[in-house]
Amino acid sequence: GKLIGVFCTQMPPESKPIDSSVVLTDAISKLDDFFLDFKFEIPPPAQTIADKLYAVSDKWSALEQVFKGSRSMQALQDIVSQSTAFDAATTGLEEVWIDAAWAAAPTLEGTKMLLASKQLALLQSMCKDAVLLGMDGFATTRQDIKNSLAAYEANHVLLVNGNKRRLAKTDVAETEAEEGLNVLASAQAAWEALKPELQGIADGGTATEPTLRKVVELTADAVKSMGAAATYFTTTTRTTTMMTLEILAPMPLTGDWPAGQTFRTTALLAEALINQEQSLLPGFLLHHVIHDDKCDASHGSEIVLAEMSAKSTYVGLGGIGCSAVCAQVASVASSIRLPFLSYDCPAPELAETVQYPVLTRMGTDTSAFTEVIKKLRQEHGWEHIYVVSGDQSKYREQAEEYMAIFKSFGYSAEYLNAYDGDWNSIESMMSGIKANTKGKMRVVFMLGTETYFRKVVCASISAGLKKGVAWLSQGTWRDEWWKKSDMSTSFHRQWLREDVGGSQLKTAFAAFKTAWDSFRSNAAETRVALQGLYATDEKDALMSVEGPEAYHSAHRRWHAVYRQVLYDRNYYDIFIFDTNGDMIYSVYKESDYATNFKASGSGKWKDSGLGDAFEAAMASPDAVSYIDWKPYGPSGYADAAFFATGLRDEDGNLVGVYAIQLPPDFEKSIEEVQSECTLGAIAEAYEGAINIAGLGRPTEEHMENPLPCFKGHSARSLLSLIDKHLELGYPEGNLRTQVVDPFHEVKAQAIDATCAFAFAVQYLLQQGYNIEDIKKPGPALYEKFNNYLRTELDFQGVSGQVKFDGNSKHNLLVVQQVQEGTKEEVGLVFVNRSVSWMRNGTSDTAWTKEDVDKFEFMWIFHPIFLTLAICCPCCLGFRAGWKRFRRNTGAQGSERSGPGTDQPAQEAKKMETPADDVAVAQV
Repeated sequence: GKLIGVFCTQMPPESKPIDSSVVLTDAISKLDDFFLDFKFEIPPPAQTIADKLYAVSDKWSALEQVFKGSRSMQALQDIVSQSTAFDAATTGLEEVWIDAAWAAAPTLEGTKMLLASKQLALLQSMCKDAVLLGMDGFATTRQDIKNSLAAYEANHVLLVNGNKRRLAKTDVAETEAEEGLNVLASAQAAWEALKPELQGIADGGTATEPTLRKVVELTADAVKSMGAAATYFTTTTRTTTMMTLEILAPMPLTGDWPAGQTFRTTALLAEALINQEQSLLPGFLLHHVIHDDKCDASHGSEIVLAEMSAKSTYVGLGGIGCSAVCAQVASVASSIRLPFLSYDCPAPELAETVQYPVLTRMGTDTSAFTEVIKKLRQEHGWEHIYVVSGDQSKYREQAEEYMAIFKSFGYSAEYLNAYDGDWNSIESMMSGIKANTKGKMRVVFMLGTETYFRKVVCASISAGLKKGVAWLSQGTWRDEWWKKSDMSTSFHRQWLREDVGGSQLKTAFAAFKTAWDSFRSNAAETRVALQGLYATDEKDALMSVEGPEAYHSAHRRWHAVYRQVLYDRNYYDIFIFDTNGDMIYSVYKESDYATNFKASGSGKWKDSGLGDAFEAAMASPDAVSYIDWKPYGPSGYADAAFFATGLRDEDGNLVGVYAIQLPPDFEKSIEEVQSECTLGAIAEAYEGAINIAGLGRPTEEHMENPLPCFKGHSARSLLSLIDKHLELGYPEGNLRTQVVDPFHEVKAQAIDATCAFAFAVQYLLQQGYNIEDIKKPGPALYEKFNNYLRTELDFQGVSGQVKFDGNSKHNLLVVQQVQEGTKEEVGLVFVNRSVSWMRNGTSDTAWTKEDVDKFEFMWIFHPIFLTLAICCPCCLGFRAGWKRFRRNTGAQGSERSGPGTDQPAQEAKKMETPADDVAVAQV
């Protein structure tokens, strides 16, 4: 019994008790302060809100007394009972608050703010229900937790992606800002830690004390993270109560001329700068509503008509850049009185004000490029020019117009064409040029797409033309396109980068992965079960199946999203893998679905092209890997090709692989088909090429002029800012708006067009019109809007002076030449069509004449040699024989004549004979 020492243990951190009294007291104090503030410090903005607020306050007063009373099971029963009435009162407050907010400021994102706050309530409700399930005697059910789980996850998707904008009070805008996406990602990470504990209880697990303790602690973490998100959405900017002025902006994000990717980033930058400064349109926010018109006239018209039928409150139509789309949409815009300012559309015919009376365009009319072609003939002595195009039904009229102009300059001209997809015809066309230009300069003027141009240059290589063709073109092209693969390949790579960098795919992956892991006790059973449920004849049409498993709700939530992605991008299939190699999701659900693709595994299709794609992405997760065409069993052994890349979570950990199967009609870039046409070989063959395009910026003497639309900026400084965001995206770090291959000559036009809309709206407001009039103009106001754009607007822009003459904004053209592989500016074409060379003008060092084959020189002389070889001996032999005959005849005559013969003559003949004999012998 003698005390000999002390024995103690140190408790682990998780054993620290939760001081419920402190937590409860703090919560009561916060709610009391909230109601006091609204009663005496921050009066409600409307009587209806005040009435509901006091009703909630009354319910709280009764509930507070129970919280402060003695602690017993009866008190807990009273709290649960009275909480129902308190929740009903708060719901009534929410409804009138949303109605009042919508009436006062339709652009206030009240529904989104409320949705973020509801997420907090759901987290606390699930924690409460889990605790009550651990205590007998309460009406709470496991289904209550399941319902809350589903509601929470649906709300999170809505906060991230938004819903369709209908200008309704239930609108929830997509979260696009990087900060907003980050706070939601943090909230989602905390939720992913909490969800398995709640799911376990909801699915029948016992709510033990350790489990409930973990639920309470993880709920606290989730509430903290979601609270930061709610704070962000309610206080992030001072502009939430401003009215949004929307510009409908179909843009060519894909298609033959995808400069819309450049437009999108610069338009977002422009609207952000104008909105932040609030000097042009105080109290208003400009916002582009961007769609992909695919550089397709019909699709562009459909977008405009569909959007205007759903919401007729746009202040203008912008964005469009392809001339064919402008031509068709112009009449649509006129019919619905929508002011139209295109961000490019440089075709000369669009200058016709009679045919296009309400079209205004930022693109520079490039018709004066022909003056450069004229000057090149004068300086380099070119005589013949080939006009080469793709589909003649699309380009013949334009080609014939150009040929007529070239002929007036003294050229002889010839039109050649071959369909874009007919490689044999393209190669044959170039072989014909080679055959017809021996010893001559090859001058080729191109009409068509970048893809076609690359094929033609490749065909010049495969047809054996000597390097040094003088390639000519006009218009704006992707930066240094001749060094790059075809745009379709670039699209797929960029789309995959955007997808894996965005929060949507991360959220979808987390949902599918969690559901996959919990579907059955092991992966093998999960594979078999899911194949039986989803790999059916319905393929992608099967949206979900019934069942309590989380996988079905995840599939129901995300399948429609990725099915639409598949259709929009024309994929054959989309796949999501975990790092174990299991295909946890696909859109089309062929026999590869829910199988394993790890090389070391036993999956049926692990050695296929898709298996190679999975392994390539795991080996180089930050690259986009391409697996070429070869038979793929699940697709009926038809040839298939794949792109794949790694998928990382918010912390940068590799968690899976994202892959797509290309459509059967996908066309590989020509350098991947023709072995002799490497990108290096194409670049060499293109050396010396000349292109004429709009300058797209002020001349040097105006580069430092201040910009009235962007205080503190000059064209030079803003162009630098544009380049930064084209590289890094807008907002910075947004993969969706990063542009790998920008169209530099038009990058400033969307900036200036956004300013033009802002100046026009400002002008009309100063004239006394209200914003509702401007959104829905009558004929007189519509004409006034257009007249201001076309006749009165005049300001220093980033792209040059912005002043329209009829439909067009005049600017200089720049002459570009590829010199040593790099695009150099070598000349300018002024508005008066005069050409001025820069530096030393164009260089002819790369241009050559087609070789004349050496054997052809032999054919030139062959007939002469053959004639001489046959005729000379014959002639000499005939001459010698004739002389011998005469000699013999003369001798016989001498014998007959006797004494009267001319002896000297005979002697002379005898003297000739030896010489003749020698000549014959020599021959």
